[in-house]
Amino acid sequence: MGTILLVEEDRNTDFAGLLTRYFVAEGVACAHKTAVFTTMKDAAAFYAKLPYVSAKSKSDKPKP
Repeated sequence: MGTILLVEEDRNTDFAGLLTRYFVAEGVACAHKTAVFTTMKDAAAFYAKLPYVSAKSKSDKPKP
């Protein structure tokens, strides 16, 4: 079983683009297979805009 996310673009805002980038980035971070269908001519530009996972260091412990 998988998940399908269909997002319709709004002309006035870029919330759909933001939601799509975060959804795809989460799939990539969890090593899931992802497929993106876009009207962009350069798919590499879409992947370049994905948020990335930052590495935590040992000094990033939560404060009590």
